[in-house]
Formats: sequence, C-alpha cells, structure tokens
Amino acid sequence: MASYTLHLGLDWNGAPIGTFWASGDDHAGTYRFLQYALASATGAPAWFHFIAGDTLSVELWDLTPSPPRDWALALSVALSFSALEATSAQTLDPRTLVSFAGVAAVSNDDAPSQLFLQLSSVNSAPGGSCPWGASAGHYAAGAVTFTSAATYKVSFCVRAAPQGGAEPPRIFVSDPEVIVGSRG
Repeated sequence: MASYTLHLGLDWNGAPIGTFWASGDDHAGTYRFLQYALASATGAPAWFHFIAGDTLSVELWDLTPSPPRDWALALSVALSFSALEATSAQTLDPRTLVSFAGVAAVSNDDAPSQLFLQLSSVNSAPGGSCPWGASAGHYAAGAVTFTSAATYKVSFCVRAAPQGGAEPPRIFVSDPEVIVGSRG
C-alpha cells in the first residue's frame, strides 16, 4: 500500500476556456484550466495506477502571480469517475472505487447519472513543496483510500472564490481526464 499526493494548481488570472466548454452554462466564461501532478510519498512523480489500500491526499496550490494583498480563496474540490467508454452523461459511483469516511460526500447536483465525490473541507496548509515553483497559497483537502484496482477516467474540478465576495467564483477543470489503471 502506497501513499500519493494529487497536486492541483489554479491561476485566478488564467485564460477562460473557450465557449465550447461553457456553452449553455450559468457560469459561462468562468471556466479555466486546472493543472495537476501526481507524486509518491517521497515527492517523486508517479503514475495514476492505484491498488486497494493506496491513499491519495489532495493538495491545492494558488498559482496566481502577484495576487492582491490579503488574498485568500474559498475553495471546494470535486472528483468525478467514469468508465473509459462512458458518455459525458454517466459516471461511476465513487463508493465503488474509494473510501472517504469523514472527508467527502457523494453528490450529483440534481443529475442522478452524474455522481461525483465532493471533498468536505479545504483548509489553508503551511509549507509544502509546490510542483510548479512559487505559489500564493497552499491548501489541503483531505485523503481518500482506494478500495479496488480498476481502469477508469477521473476528472478534477475546483470552485474558487476570493473571500469577501469581491469577485464572482471561477471554476477550474482538468482537461483532458486522467486515465487511471492499466491504460493510464
């Protein structure tokens, strides 16, 4: 059993994703790319191959260059799992792949076929080593434990809003999805 860290990096000033990704959505123009990197417990880069008992901690890094003084973000993190052949309208139940007692909940945002894992809390974390160099902030979002070895796609989504509500929230998404398992 091994321990891994999923690093997610967001840049508040990153360019919005094209209209194709946000068409027909209430958040049109607010989607941006989310960087990701996987590291082993030693900090070395790792592959997205997990077996039962492996743990995955999620950390976020604010990569915004020159943020305003007293900058702080309110963040929420979601992970979505789907079969390699799945359409965008169906996802796998996270409970079949990971255990997450106390750190997450399964949600569907009123779309019954689109289950995702919503991490319960994201807290500021001191220190750490950012895979992309300097960062304006570091946050910890909890850990999940894999309960089976399988092949599937996983997507990451982070909703960010500056504390104080000075600006509307922005959504950061991974693209493309990561393939976990033997075809990853």
